[in-house]
Amino acid sequence: MSNTIKYLICFVSVIQFLSCSIERNPVEPINTEMIYPLTVGNEWSYVRLFSSINFRPSHDSIIPPNDMTILQRSVSSISRKDTLHDTISTYVFRELLDDGNSTFVGESYLSNHDDGLYLYAYKGISNTSPKVAHSQKISFKGRNFNHIGEITSFIENGDWIHSSNFDSLRFENPPLKALPRKYRIGEQWTFRRYIDFLRIDKKIIGKESIETHAGNFDCYKVQWLVDFGDNGEWDKDILFFDWISHTGLIRRNILLKDLIWIGTDGPEPLGKFDGKDEYLLINLRNQ
Repeated sequence: MSNTIKYLICFVSVIQFLSCSIERNPVEPINTEMIYPLTVGNEWSYVRLFSSINFRPSHDSIIPPNDMTILQRSVSSISRKDTLHDTISTYVFRELLDDGNSTFVGESYLSNHDDGLYLYAYKGISNTSPKVAHSQKISFKGRNFNHIGEITSFIENGDWIHSSNFDSLRFENPPLKALPRKYRIGEQWTFRRYIDFLRIDKKIIGKESIETHAGNFDCYKVQWLVDFGDNGEWDKDILFFDWISHTGLIRRNILLKDLIWIGTDGPEPLGKFDGKDEYLLINLRNQ
């Protein structure tokens, strides 16, 4: 049995299990303070699925491509400590993505502060999209993308980071607050902002108990609020949620609505569809 089929079976079984457990197990986590586990040797394994649903072709004869659903395995780990600018102590969060044909690697440089987890820099092609066979493009927010993964990477990183130059280190100035240290329902903070272009806030909207093959986790549900254009209105066509526990990221669901499918013969759209990018934890190793 190929690795891709194994990943798919695992993903399907986990997503079915989670859909039941989330609804019936709301919880009140005992400890509202959670320090992200930046210990060298910690490792998280996920199944990641890109999928396209709800196609609305502009003509009955148009058949949507069947190669826009792609399965990956993501292995993230705290690989080492590193000092930036000779003064800033960070931990290197290394992510390896494998779709069975290609491998992508990226690194993020993180540090825990008194008020939360901060992102200082990153490099490589973490969270970029896998190669696909079809030549159609996806249009979203007035920009063209090759795959759903490029869109979610663009949202998360704020601009084009799809360089294959692994040695190119990109600094955040000032560093970005990725997660708080104390979790309170309703708390909201600005994660990233480019004036007149993009604003991303994060908001703690609830708490849920999630049961996975890696164990049972009491989580806070964190929503990413995205405002392309920075016009003061949160975009309703981006639904982006993380589930965070004291052991790290347990689950991520991203739904992108009304993506425009563009053909190869010209700029005219062939139809619309919705895209999903989902992470599910399947294995955990904490030092």
